Amino acid sequence: QRPPQAVVLALESCGDDDAAKCAWALRVALETSSETVSHAMSALDTLASPLGSLTRDDAACEDACLETLIHVWQDSSFHVELIADALVRRSVLTPRALVRWIFYPSNTTRWGAAMLAESHAPARLLSIAVDRAIDLLAAAHAAGDQDILQSQIDEAKELVLDITAAFAVALDPNRTPFVLGTTNPQEAPDEEDRKEHLQALTQVGLAVFRDLLLRFYLAHTASLPATFRSSRVIALPPVIDTTQIYTRVLHADLNPELSAKLRAAISFS
Repeated sequence: QRPPQAVVLALESCGDDDAAKCAWALRVALETSSETVSHAMSALDTLASPLGSLTRDDAACEDACLETLIHVWQDSSFHVELIADALVRRSVLTPRALVRWIFYPSNTTRWGAAMLAESHAPARLLSIAVDRAIDLLAAAHAAGDQDILQSQIDEAKELVLDITAAFAVALDPNRTPFVLGTTNPQEAPDEEDRKEHLQALTQVGLAVFRDLLLRFYLAHTASLPATFRSSRVIALPPVIDTTQIYTRVLHADLNPELSAKLRAAISFS
């Protein structure tokens, strides 16, 4: 049997640890299909259904897939981004899973939010999450089924809230887990280092946050450039609900200065 097909059969007889099964299956598939991109895509096509059945509504399995992807391709940003995008397109991962994993305080990879000020990698993965969410919304809109469309609208709104909440914590000087002041966790940063790092993180983070939500706004106004979407140009339903954002995320308990900056970042009119 070809490796991906053998992995599918093996998954059916493995134990009950779904996260471990996801990690093992994806690792074997990626390591045995690393010759070319087409080999990797073919392997993912074969594994998409069994993997998707495990990752559906299971954050531990989604995280296991992402951790495995990074482990196999940690030296290649191109492969990480390409395969992460492919996993979302094949419904193995959700856009929200990408956002959640990027902002884990324990994520010390170059794709983690802690590296926003030093690397383009986390911003590129966040962009993949938003672009694929827009594709899902466009597909639901084109299908003409109102129940499916409403489900995708609700999911996109939750993604917007996830992104806003993640940046609200990451950029809050009183709550952020990411102000290290150094990329080496073994080095203890001094206060000046921390301030400098937070300033850089805030500056870059606000720009990335605005860019992500601007894509949803442009999709709603049928102005999103072709490079950011996989579907034809149509005006999609709005998903940036500012009332909901202010009520659930940018409320009175948030740092007032940061709240004002985040609100300003999503004022597109």
